[in-house]
Amino acid sequence: MLSCDWLQIRILHADINSQTFTPAQGYDFKLTDKKTQNFSELWEVRHHGQLMAWITAKPKEKFLDSNLMIIKFENSYLYADFLDRKIANFLSFNKLTFVSFTRLDLAFDFCSFDNGMKPREFVRHYLAGAIRKSDKTKIGLHGSNKDAFEPEYIKWGTNNSDLSYYMYDKVIEMHDVKHKAHIAQRWLSAGFDMSSVWRLEFRIKGGLKVLVDTLTGEAKTLQEYGLELLNAQNTKQLYATLYTRYFDFRQPNGQDKIERMARIELFKDFRSYGFIVRDQTKAESQRSNRMEKVFIKMMCEENEELNRFYPAGYRDHDSRVLQEMIAIKISQNGLRDWALNKSYVPNECLVGAG
Repeated sequence: MLSCDWLQIRILHADINSQTFTPAQGYDFKLTDKKTQNFSELWEVRHHGQLMAWITAKPKEKFLDSNLMIIKFENSYLYADFLDRKIANFLSFNKLTFVSFTRLDLAFDFCSFDNGMKPREFVRHYLAGAIRKSDKTKIGLHGSNKDAFEPEYIKWGTNNSDLSYYMYDKVIEMHDVKHKAHIAQRWLSAGFDMSSVWRLEFRIKGGLKVLVDTLTGEAKTLQEYGLELLNAQNTKQLYATLYTRYFDFRQPNGQDKIERMARIELFKDFRSYGFIVRDQTKAESQRSNRMEKVFIKMMCEENEELNRFYPAGYRDHDSRVLQEMIAIKISQNGLRDWALNKSYVPNECLVGAG
């Protein structure tokens, strides 16, 4: 049972105030009296009365675009059908522009692997060396110790990693942390043994991982895919690609090299052959910077045209919005030193870029 369990994205809005968000199409926006460490405003968003998301707005740091906001969607909302359409409609109707992912968690719930092995048994074999992982990575482990150690949670990767993944007993987690009725109901509907449901979860911070279509050779970052990743088919493809690349365990067979050991097929349905995932190469990162420079120059030229040909009332508002977009592009890509040497970049953009 596959789901999106955490979704947090950066967005842009031309202006936000008490009149910006008005109840319509079932959306209701409420400015709370709370603040966050980096933002001065926290908005509660409901859809037909159901809590849908939280929006942080008005960055405290001057070098950030004043129109930058971050949306964290409520967990229960993420388990709805046609999630991609609902979020796309929400952003479009409220004139919100997707910028990037800040965090995306994809999770699969199960009771046992396809080969019949139970997750707790798998962890014991792994820790004993009877199962080998194909690559080296940091791990974290939690459990309980009564008569013997009982593993409940294992993590691969660190808190600073742009990708980490976890396998844990979700029943225990919901008992100890927070019970989520919408998840338990899905388990009941699927006929799960409610006494022991485990979860394999991939956590992606940012979106600089590259997905490569092995048939066409096309390579795109997760940011470039954007909200298309929330389509059910694309979500499954992304999860399968991550599973194939990172959740790769081998059966020791006397061979010295791990790639010569037989892969243990734990979830055959997630074995991906059409895509691979990898980090950006240095050349791709540099090429991305070149593309960003071209895009920034185009926006600067558009800004100059606005100031030259359009009436003041229209010009002032649109020019300000455009300049703030230029500033955040410069800041996000670390291009301030480059921009300082370009005469076509407005001074206002350099101030906004920090």
